[in-house]
Amino acid sequence: MSDRPRRNLPISLVAAVGSTAVAVGAGVAWWNASMAPAPTPSPSAATTIPSPSPSVAASVAPTPPPSAVPQSPKVTPAPVATAPIAEQSQVYWLKDTGTHFAMAGQPAKTVASSEPDEVLRGAIEQVLAGQPTDNNLSSAIPINTKLLDVMIAPEGVRVNLSSEFTSGGGSASMMGRLGQIVYTASTLNPAAKVWILVEGQPLTVLGGEGLEVPQPIDRATFDRQFKP
Repeated sequence: MSDRPRRNLPISLVAAVGSTAVAVGAGVAWWNASMAPAPTPSPSAATTIPSPSPSVAASVAPTPPPSAVPQSPKVTPAPVATAPIAEQSQVYWLKDTGTHFAMAGQPAKTVASSEPDEVLRGAIEQVLAGQPTDNNLSSAIPINTKLLDVMIAPEGVRVNLSSEFTSGGGSASMMGRLGQIVYTASTLNPAAKVWILVEGQPLTVLGGEGLEVPQPIDRATFDRQFKP
């Protein structure tokens, strides 16, 4: 068997083949690396969000909306029933008890007004007219006495009478007529103080016997100083 002459490959071809092999190997390695699954992070590297403390969450109660808050019902006080002012008005006469006189009240005639000044004016004019409806009652006020003016003020009641109020009679008559004016003038307010004037001047002395009249005077003062 004859030996065939050996062909020697050129060095440049061998080098080209080697370079190609290296390139192919590098490409395979890159492909494998890119297709490999991404590593799963370890539990220790994961970010955790802390949950709120149970004690803090339990201490904060939800606030109900304003419409859900129960409202206490408003209580409107019932109006106090009072009699019309005209029905509170009375006139006062004298009642003979056998040993002394006593003040006796009767309902005043109704006037066509609900103003206190006018209601009081009607009561005083009625007692000055001297016409009690009870035969057991009488009046010590002179029949011609006129009411010149009456005014209800914060400090009390002012009554201005004509000069006939001081005429005639003894001390018993003077005390009786004074009591009639004081009680009738305070009919709308029994605790009211009363100023009595005659012809615009304060009445300080009543009658020829010099009956002193304190100014102002109220029911309690009259009862203490003039009633037996």
